[in-house]
Amino acid sequence: MIVPFTDSVAGTTIYINPDYVGDYEPYATSHDALDRDVSVQEEVRNAARALVEAVTLARAGRFPRPDRTLRDPRPK
Repeated sequence: MIVPFTDSVAGTTIYINPDYVGDYEPYATSHDALDRDVSVQEEVRNAARALVEAVTLARAGRFPRPDRTLRDPRPK
């Protein structure tokens, strides 16, 4: 299953596959499956790039907080 994630910073949609790579394999070899899956690796890189851009904009004061109008349901 592919889940679209809209990157509000760049205005693009990133597609992330939440399926576990190698989840039906023994733990000892499941890392090998991840090492071979270059698509998942690129999805993670794209998510990291979007996060870096969001942090850069936030530090410059140009990225609005998406939660600015939400109220804490459990105020302390």
